[in-house]
Amino acid sequence: MTTFTASVQLEPRASSERRRSGALLASVTSLAFVAVMVTGLLAPAASAQDRVALMTDIKGTVEVARAGETTFRAADWGSQLFEGDRVRTGADSETSLLFANGNMVSLDGGSTMTISAATTSAPTLSGPVREVGGDLLAAASDLALHRAGEGEIAVLGGLRSGAGDSVLRVLAPVNTRIVDGTPDFSWAAQDDFDTYRITVSSSDGVVHEAETEATSWTWPASAPTLSPGTTYFWRVEADDMLDTVASPLASFVVLTDSERTQVAEARTDIENLFGESDSADAAYLLGSVYARHGLLADAISIFSAIAERNPDSAAAHRILGSLYADAGMKDEAIQSLQRAVAASEKQ
Repeated sequence: MTTFTASVQLEPRASSERRRSGALLASVTSLAFVAVMVTGLLAPAASAQDRVALMTDIKGTVEVARAGETTFRAADWGSQLFEGDRVRTGADSETSLLFANGNMVSLDGGSTMTISAATTSAPTLSGPVREVGGDLLAAASDLALHRAGEGEIAVLGGLRSGAGDSVLRVLAPVNTRIVDGTPDFSWAAQDDFDTYRITVSSSDGVVHEAETEATSWTWPASAPTLSPGTTYFWRVEADDMLDTVASPLASFVVLTDSERTQVAEARTDIENLFGESDSADAAYLLGSVYARHGLLADAISIFSAIAERNPDSAAAHRILGSLYADAGMKDEAIQSLQRAVAASEKQ
């Protein structure tokens, strides 16, 4: 068995690429904190400010012994690690750890790592040490924004959105930002209708209307150009024998050129870190970037997959629940947060 003591200090970096990586870490850190703010920390005795590292991927058997304890217990995706905690991997197992200063390390099978913020040099690991970057001040700002929504999340258990009772229900885009001006619209219908009418409006009035026989539709090139930074509203309608039925109203915003550039740069940073590999760590970082920029539909897609791969992770379900709540999808938020509670009770 190989034993390591983790490093969490790096030399200062001033290049633009490092600053972009810092923004990337800010996204990750804010979501990491959201994962534990709804119902409390995985380690109740410690505070979020004391967190040294976060587990961003688990394969096989991975266990954690808290500082001062001798008993190792099974770790879950999103587990927070604090000074003096020990991480142990079983044979043919692996875990990834994202440290508060931006070091991301992979710990292979048959190893033990003691988490420490006091050492000054990187550990020698069989896996690579990746430098994601660091901007804890920005992360704290993001955390404050997320904490402002805790009250709403706390009462979700007693609410229903009402969307489930509608004959027509919009699916995408729903209360999210989108990267470009050619969104794909989709909806679900409880009854069969011959045609559907889609109306897209802004504060200035109707922008475009269209009809289709399908339950999806793409913004056509012949339609007016959607302006970046503008909020648009849309709904779908259909006629039954007696009346016209309509979906609830949904909204979306097209990213500005500056925001699109920031997202593109973050994607490039992630590709430089992980290449073309289908990395769970890369997916986590990308989902965090999407969430920070309000690309909720994209973030939900990524964290839905993470929660599916880690069904026993309370943190994964909490993040997904908070994203659904931000998108106004309260029924889905309730389901995810209920799964988070159930996972917490198993720990």
